Amino acid sequence: MKFTTNEMKDAAKVVGMFVPSKSPLPSAECIYIEAQTDGVVWLRTSDPMGAAAALMIHARVEEPGAAFVTAKTLNAVLGKMGDEITVESDGKVCTITTGDTEVKMAVLSDDYKKPMHIDGKPVLISGQNFIDIVNGISFAAAADTSVHSGAKFEIYCGMLTAVCLDGFRMAVRSCAVDAPDGEFIIPVRLLADLARIVDDEVKIYYNDKAVRIQSGILNITVPQLKGDYLKWKNAIPGAEKTIVTAAKKDLIAKLDLLNAVNDGKKPVVMQFNDSVCELSVQTVMSAIRDKIGVKMQGDAVTIGFNPKFIYEAVKAADEEIEIHLNGAISPITIKGDGFLYLVLPVKVKE
Repeated sequence: MKFTTNEMKDAAKVVGMFVPSKSPLPSAECIYIEAQTDGVVWLRTSDPMGAAAALMIHARVEEPGAAFVTAKTLNAVLGKMGDEITVESDGKVCTITTGDTEVKMAVLSDDYKKPMHIDGKPVLISGQNFIDIVNGISFAAAADTSVHSGAKFEIYCGMLTAVCLDGFRMAVRSCAVDAPDGEFIIPVRLLADLARIVDDEVKIYYNDKAVRIQSGILNITVPQLKGDYLKWKNAIPGAEKTIVTAAKKDLIAKLDLLNAVNDGKKPVVMQFNDSVCELSVQTVMSAIRDKIGVKMQGDAVTIGFNPKFIYEAVKAADEEIEIHLNGAISPITIKGDGFLYLVLPVKVKE
């Protein structure tokens, strides 16, 4: 194999985002480089337990072939080299040169196995909608390795709804799509990486085993997370006793102030009464009390929250938010056009 290109550095960096730092399979920590006679070079990952990424670049191919090299070393080397790279491999050693610099890397003998190909009619959404959905729900995913560490996507009657939840809060975002009804679950860690690099258009293909996401020249295939996902619609409260409308920027500014002295363990107390929201927090060393004006319908209520959970929900909302409350011990919902956030309260001292 031998080819020369000026696209190698950025391509290897992107594909390397989907390579695990540690794996029981040596090939899973590698990038598979395949040069074809038509001037196309593919960079692929090979992790049967995680995401399989593939990215196409163009090159002057003198000799087709392939090589398995360690992703971490490859990216470390390319980061210190020039833009135009020549890559050669005899099946045992991969030589990378730029100018007077030459680096030799061992080639793994493992055979690359391409992931299953998933096609059919895709779920087609804009890159911006994809980014908004991922950024708007990923903070609420569980931090463990359960099915709730993923985002559940449901398509019904032309509407795509994405959900993340961890037992203490829930985030829901939706947008219109032209796709048949169905559902799938994707690890949030993967989605967060994709949201940083997607093109203007995102195509999502899926079956009952895996999901393939295509955007521009990037293809990612990942096994679906399996398990019993919470029936999230049942968690949304029914009729509310209090509805509050507030400006996001005002509420975020006050929460920022409270969090400046909070140790992250003391609840943020919010008292809604007479079109005023009074916010307070008290720690061993300090106490802050502040307030903002709001529009309010219904009963007065005093309620407390984990400071991180309420802050992230408000931050992910649109500029004007509507807060629905049903007393001091029921979950609140923060609603707007195309989103819903639910946060469980914590007990506060009277």
